[in-house]
Amino acid sequence: MLKRFQRYSKMLMLLRQAVYSVGSNSNKEKLEEPENEEEKSALDGVLFNINNFSRPKEIGLNEETKRILKMPREKRNNNHVKTVCASLIEAVPEFMEFTPKIQKSIAQKAILQDFEIGRVIIRQNHRADNYYFIISGVASVFITKKNKITGETENKNVAFLRKGKSFGELAIINGSIRQENVICHTNVSVLTIDRDEFLKIFMETKEGQEPEHISFLHQIDLLKNWPLDLLPHNDPKICLLTYFRKGILICKNSLKNDWIIVIKQGSCRIVKEITIPKKNIAFAKKPLNPPLNYLDFYSNNQRYTSILRHEIHNELNLQYNFDKFIEPNEDDDEDDLVKNMSNDERKVCVEIKNLQSKEIFGLVEIAYSLEEEQNRVMLISDGVECILIHKFFFYKHMSSSLKILLKTLICPYPSDYDLQKKFQIQRDWNNYKRNLVKKNFFI
Repeated sequence: MLKRFQRYSKMLMLLRQAVYSVGSNSNKEKLEEPENEEEKSALDGVLFNINNFSRPKEIGLNEETKRILKMPREKRNNNHVKTVCASLIEAVPEFMEFTPKIQKSIAQKAILQDFEIGRVIIRQNHRADNYYFIISGVASVFITKKNKITGETENKNVAFLRKGKSFGELAIINGSIRQENVICHTNVSVLTIDRDEFLKIFMETKEGQEPEHISFLHQIDLLKNWPLDLLPHNDPKICLLTYFRKGILICKNSLKNDWIIVIKQGSCRIVKEITIPKKNIAFAKKPLNPPLNYLDFYSNNQRYTSILRHEIHNELNLQYNFDKFIEPNEDDDEDDLVKNMSNDERKVCVEIKNLQSKEIFGLVEIAYSLEEEQNRVMLISDGVECILIHKFFFYKHMSSSLKILLKTLICPYPSDYDLQKKFQIQRDWNNYKRNLVKKNFFI
């Protein structure tokens, strides 16, 4: 019986090899070059090189850099720091968004940590002790909340964080607890900086002299009537200098923001979310013609800015796309607000203003005591170094005359109606241009 089984097994193996050999030769014949130009032209556009569509190999940290980043910080010398900086710039291009000084500080103070798939990096409602910068892998952001109907606890996946993204800084700066859970979607490597070192890296202090960022505040006209000498030099709970990388959501809700934010270098955007109908809004029953008044203002805004200060806030970047700042999960359920919206409505984000050096975010709410939800705006970084002053401390030491002055110099944000109207004008103009081109060039 055993001999018969062995004989049949050998026959099957020989048969399998013969079939494989015939198939291999057939494939080789199919892949041979065409014999003439006619065959070549017939196959042109059909065949392609699969290597052109293969995913490029991800560059990671070399073993020497990993060894340095895992050694005690006090043992790292200047050569180690240079090696780490060069390797991080090559492996994670987003690392270049930091200033050279911050790059060196991170290379000196950060610790490399590896987490396996499924590990929790930060937990919601826990104290913020560390800042994280992702070197490789993907992490999922979950928010835990109770279902208002069933009362059960639900975990909602709101975003994915990939290589080059950072997280954890806002809770450290605000001195608040974590607002979300971050869990490893794959194996993840991160640079970790503890709370104290993070504040030292992003806050310049020198014994016996005024910090450079405090001196910078004296150059801002709006703050000349506020007692800047009262600002402490070494208390990050009241005032600090920090840096936000491009794409970071600095302020999600201006009505709940605890900070006055002064732009030192770089820029950031004030953005407002509005609801618009998918179909045209009937603001005025007029034929579809180019909105000349709007275009005149938009093309000559420098002249209007000096005359009508409030028009500054009406320059809208209507092509603004908020999706680039976070990567939402495609399987996410829509939130309650979106669910309750009509099928004829959708939400868009419009840019109200781009803040540059010496401009300030957070004074509008103080000047006008805004509390209504329709006045809520967001602040998003384009790569910005800014000075944060605690809003309560600022308000406590603000004179009544300064509050009156702020009302004369600062305008409230445009209403939803004004934004919707501007959006509609822009959309009508785009439709007009499109129809005009079709009419004259595509007969």
